[in-house]
Amino acid sequence: MMGERVITRNDYVSNKNVRIDLKALMARIDLNIKLDPSNESGTGLPRMTITEYGVMNMPERVPYVARNGGAYNEPADTTNQPLEPLLTKKENRILTKGDLVRFHYYTYENVRQPYWEAKRTNGTNAYNDDRTAINYPQGIDTDEEKQRWKPTIARKWSASAIVLKADYITHQNLMYKAQFTIFIGENTIDDFTVRRNRQYVNNVTIKGLDYVRNTDDGVYTFDGRVNVQSDNPVYISVVNERKVDAHASVLPMDFFFLRPLNADGTVPNSSVKVSLKDPATNTSPNWIRLEMITAEEMKSGVVSRNGSTENFIQGMPGQEYSAGTGARKYFTHDLVTNTLLANDECIVYRRQPDEYSDGSRTRIYFYIDENIPATAPDGDQNVPDRTATVHITYKNEETGEVRERTIDINQRGLLRVKPNGQVNERNIDFFIEYYEEYMDHSDPLDMHVMPGELYDGLRWCNPGPGIDTNFATNSAYRDWLVSQGYVSRWNIGAGTAANTRYRSYNIYGEKDGYWMTDFMINGRSNARPINLVKTYNRTEEEQPPTAFHYCYGKNKRNADGTVYSDNGKQGYWYMLGITELEQAMEKYYPTFPEFQENWYWSASSAKSGSNSEDTQNARATQTGRDGSHLGSGNGANQPGRQPRTNYNRIRAGYIFNP
Repeated sequence: MMGERVITRNDYVSNKNVRIDLKALMARIDLNIKLDPSNESGTGLPRMTITEYGVMNMPERVPYVARNGGAYNEPADTTNQPLEPLLTKKENRILTKGDLVRFHYYTYENVRQPYWEAKRTNGTNAYNDDRTAINYPQGIDTDEEKQRWKPTIARKWSASAIVLKADYITHQNLMYKAQFTIFIGENTIDDFTVRRNRQYVNNVTIKGLDYVRNTDDGVYTFDGRVNVQSDNPVYISVVNERKVDAHASVLPMDFFFLRPLNADGTVPNSSVKVSLKDPATNTSPNWIRLEMITAEEMKSGVVSRNGSTENFIQGMPGQEYSAGTGARKYFTHDLVTNTLLANDECIVYRRQPDEYSDGSRTRIYFYIDENIPATAPDGDQNVPDRTATVHITYKNEETGEVRERTIDINQRGLLRVKPNGQVNERNIDFFIEYYEEYMDHSDPLDMHVMPGELYDGLRWCNPGPGIDTNFATNSAYRDWLVSQGYVSRWNIGAGTAANTRYRSYNIYGEKDGYWMTDFMINGRSNARPINLVKTYNRTEEEQPPTAFHYCYGKNKRNADGTVYSDNGKQGYWYMLGITELEQAMEKYYPTFPEFQENWYWSASSAKSGSNSEDTQNARATQTGRDGSHLGSGNGANQPGRQPRTNYNRIRAGYIFNP
C-alpha cells in the first residue's frame, strides 16, 4: 500500500485526525468456479478434485508510480515479452455437480490487450477487421458459452491466468488429469486487464470434458481452457448417451488412442472391441445397431459403402474430423431391422507403420430405433424407458493387457397426456417427447459452426421461400383433408360445428394437430420438402425451417428422405394442437423447467374477425405458476397471438391412430 500527504504544523498542534488515503499496489482476484457438467450416469455424477492451483504470468514487482507518471488508466500493453512462470500451491478441493469453490489471491498489475491476430481452429480470424467484435461461431450466445473461447484470444505468453490442476472423474467413472487455464480480467469473456488497486471477480462454469478440439501426444484440448492427460489407453468421447429421446436417434462416439508408446518409441499394436452383445447370452437388443467410420474417412471427409457415397453425410469442406461425417443422411424405417441388422459389434485397430492403421479418431455411430410400441400402452401408462449396454474391451496385443468397461445408453419413452375433453369432446390420448434436442449439444466434434446447432426455437413458418408467412389456409386445409381421406365431404358441410372444426384456427386436439402438420408439409405447393432435413443439418438449407418441419422430421424415412408411409398414413410425429399443448404443459409443468418460462408454438393459426383466419399470426402459449395458460386465446390483445415469424420453443407430439 502507498499514500501521500503533506502534514503541516497546524495539523498536529490542533489535534486534528490525520487521514492518509492508501492505494494498493496490487489487485485482488476473486475466482468462483462452479462445476455444472451436462452428462451424468444412472449411478453417479461427474466430480472433480482440484489438487493444485496457481498463477501464471504474474509480475514479480511493480513501480510505485504508473508507467505514464501517475495515472492509473494507461493503455494496455501489447508486447510479447514473457512474464514469470507458473507458481502453484497444492491443496485439495472436491467438487461435484452444482458445487462452487472460491479462490482469491493478490497480484501485481498486468495490463494486456487481447491478441488481435488470433485465429480460430478453422483458420478464420477471431476478431472482425476493426477489432470491435469477436467472431463467435453461430450458436455461441450466452456468457457461459463465450467463456470457453476466451483463451483463444489471449496473449498466452504474457496475460495473467489462474491454473487449476485436477483429477476429473467422468460420468463414465474414468479419471483424467485435467489442467484448467482461466485468464483473468474485467470479465470472463474478452478482457485481460489487471490493474492495481482494483478487485476482479470472475465467475467460471466448467461444463465437463465433452468438446474435444485436437490431440497431440496424448494431450487433448476440450475447450480453450481445458487440457487433459490420462493413463487410460483409450479416451472415448460421447455426449448425452443418457439423454436419448423416444424418436429414432443417431449417437456418435469417437475413439482416441493415447500414449505412452513402447520403450523404443513405436506404437503398441492394440485394439478396442465395441459390442452390443450381452456376454452371458451372446445376444444384442433388437432396437440398436452401430456403424464404424474409419479414422481415414474421418480425416478425408469422404465416406462410401460399396462404392457409393449417396446415403452418407460427407465431411465439411476443408475441415478434417468434422461433426456428422459418415452419418446416414436419413434414419430409414428399416435401418436397424434390415440395413444394419448384422452390425452389433466392431473392432477398432491400432497398427504400425501406416498412418491410417492407427485407429485414433475412429468414429462409431449408434442408430437407435424409436422407442414406440405397435400400440399405445394400456390405461395411464407412459412408454417405458429402456437401456442398452455397450461393452468396450481394450487389448494390448503385445503385452496381453486387457481393460474392460461398459457404457449405458438410456432411451426415454413417450410421455402420455390424457385430454380433459373440454373441446368438442375430443378425448384421444396423445404423447409428447421428453427432450427438445435443438437446445442441447450432441456431437463431441461440434465446433459451434453448424447453422442451428443450438438455438432457442423456430418460426411457425418462414418469411420467404418454404412455408410462406402470409397465406390463408382455411379452404386449402379443408380440401386437403378431403383429398387425403381424413374426413368426408358430408362432415365438412354438415352444419356449423362440423364445418368450423376444419378451420386452421380450430386446431385443438384429437388428430387436428397431426392433420395440420401433414397439410403444412405435404399440402402446400410452396412448402420446403421434408427430405432436406437430415440427421445432421449442417447447412442453412438443411435446417428445419419451421416448427412443423422439426416435429414432422422425427418420423422415419424412405431412402429418398420422404416420410415412410405405414398403412397409408405418413408419419405419427406432429405439432401439437393448442389444447393439447396446454394440457401437456399443465401436466408436466413440474417436470420440465422450460415449461415455466417460455412461449411454445401450437399448430393453430390465429383467428381474425368472427369466422376467418389471421394470416399473419399463430397461437402460442405459456403456462403460469397457477396453471393458467397465458395468451392462448384468440382475442386481438392476447400476448399468445404472435407473428408467425417469431422464434418460439417446440415440443413434438405423437399419436398412435392418425
